[in-house]
Amino acid sequence: MAPVNGSRTAAYAAAVQDLAGRLHQALDEGRHSDPVLAASVRQAGQEQEEVLAAVRVLGPDALASALLAGVRPHPHDREVLDEVLLVFPLAAGDPVEAACLAHAQQQAAQGCGSDAVGAVEAGDAAQRAFVVQSTAEADWCAWAQHMARLSPLAWPALPGPVADMARKREADVERGLTRAMLRRDYASAARLARWAALTQAPGGAGGLDLEPLLRHVTEMAGGAARVLLDAAIARRLLAGRQAQR
Repeated sequence: MAPVNGSRTAAYAAAVQDLAGRLHQALDEGRHSDPVLAASVRQAGQEQEEVLAAVRVLGPDALASALLAGVRPHPHDREVLDEVLLVFPLAAGDPVEAACLAHAQQQAAQGCGSDAVGAVEAGDAAQRAFVVQSTAEADWCAWAQHMARLSPLAWPALPGPVADMARKREADVERGLTRAMLRRDYASAARLARWAALTQAPGGAGGLDLEPLLRHVTEMAGGAARVLLDAAIARRLLAGRQAQR
């Protein structure tokens, strides 16, 4: 994704918040098959590029309702994802995190069929590159910050090297989450809570009680739509893990 100037960055950030709010509402209302992305693009008028940028930034979370329900996204939303890749293609200089999210988004859009094979292979390669890069980084704090940025990968339907690493470093996930809460960094806390909810073993006690933590994050989010979306996803992941106990 090419660098943009300050005004465009602000417009893209606002579009991310707006789209996150729409996705959160669809999640809460159980509208798993609605074409939320296509509707957002259609309603954007002259600002469609901002919506496409928001889809790119959110990665697989742009398909949150479908991922939660285990259904394939609406065809119109899959068309939007194709357009995103045309307008904001991956570039050689993009951070490895961006490649991880973009490939995972395509994997989520294509489901588990043969169409997803290419996206899975490309995504695994990008994730392995991240694992190698982060393994050389001994600082758990820096690692947790990277994992917060990769929270859109924290879905049971999107297994891969990053999720495997999160399970192996569950203690570091919880350390990062605790640090974020102490710093009142609720955006990072909500994202890391997703990894914590995903990695806590069914039947295990877990190091943190995530339910009250997520309630507090939601109360302190100040209406920030992406924080609320991350917290809502974390709650659903946690409920799914608890149902396995």
